[in-house]
Amino acid sequence: KHDPTLLPDLIRLEKAISANLPNFVAKDQLENQQKLLRTGDIVGITTQVEGLDTSHTGLIEVIENVPRLLHASSSQAKVVLGPSIFEYVEASKSATGIVATRPIERR
Repeated sequence: KHDPTLLPDLIRLEKAISANLPNFVAKDQLENQQKLLRTGDIVGITTQVEGLDTSHTGLIEVIENVPRLLHASSSQAKVVLGPSIFEYVEASKSATGIVATRPIERR
């Protein structure tokens, strides 16, 4: 439910998150930087769409030294192993690059 007493906390949280936005790899740098991606990396496709940071997400699967995007395809209505992440981003008119993170094992 709508609770106006939460608004100051939400504003403070949004400012903290905005101050720590992740760095991203720009579309024009991705071809050279994609070699740093590893199987299991979580990737967000950054976008120029107003109000969104990312437009799509997926996992990286490296096959024959090519990082490919494993993602839920809306056009195919299933999870697919797509082309290289570079080709995927290049084909998108609204994509500006990627953000990526790598899960770590707990010890």
